[in-house]
Amino acid sequence: MDFATIFGLLAGIGLIGELSKIDPNRVEELISVNIMALVKLSKIALVKFLNRGSGVLVNISSTSAIQPMPFFSV
Repeated sequence: MDFATIFGLLAGIGLIGELSKIDPNRVEELISVNIMALVKLSKIALVKFLNRGSGVLVNISSTSAIQPMPFFSV
């Protein structure tokens, strides 16, 4: 089976609430999922692309990076 030519990473999770009231362990879990999923999936795609000699990796950030909202601090 052939691997994709373009690999897009578009997903992420977040927490809603006042930062002062959010459990720090939940924040660590969220960061781990969002960062490690990106790194691990990017590496899988990158290795495939390098072995094949071509491919495009696209990472699309959340709109919350440019459009902050109350209680979406993490």
